[in-house]
Amino acid sequence: MLKFLKGKLGFILAACLGLSSCNPQESIDEFCAGTTIEDYRPDFVIWCPSQGDDYFVPLRYGCPPSGEGVSLPIAWKGIPQGTTHLRIVLLDATCVLHCNSHCKRANWQIEIPLEEIGKSSSISDGVLAEGANQDPVVISWTLPNEGGMKTYSPLCPPMEKVHAYILRGIAYRYEAERSIILGRCQSAPLLFSTAGKKGPNS
Repeated sequence: MLKFLKGKLGFILAACLGLSSCNPQESIDEFCAGTTIEDYRPDFVIWCPSQGDDYFVPLRYGCPPSGEGVSLPIAWKGIPQGTTHLRIVLLDATCVLHCNSHCKRANWQIEIPLEEIGKSSSISDGVLAEGANQDPVVISWTLPNEGGMKTYSPLCPPMEKVHAYILRGIAYRYEAERSIILGRCQSAPLLFSTAGKKGPNS
């Protein structure tokens, strides 16, 4: 019986490892492993249109009761030629709890198949609209965040603390079930506090 269980366990483990090796929804750490400076494209940029000159973003993107829990708008331009997918990651760069190995926390991850971008009413002219986390199409493109949930996790630093968030854009194509990164970009810091410091349009 023990020999049988060991055999079964070995089969299950091998199957899991086999699945993870070609899973397009790997963690952001795994996804970015092996990228080099050549992946940087100066004309490929990402930003939050509602960010203020003081780098703060509106309070409504935060967790209740002070915020509304809606997702922030995200804009990009300069996607490299040959790109089939755009991954957007919203990271808490001042993470203090439930952080990854780089002391960051992924609040939101989206994989946008560019050939299907017209299916979402939340995307127009290189802008993902505010509140797109409620769009069923965007929900279907959402990957697990740091908590393992396929959802937008609102900005929620400790009370009266200011956290810096960043947006990452990763342009790539799939080739033989592998993701080939064609370009990367990162936004300026997005500052946020639940204490009430606000950007424009709050």
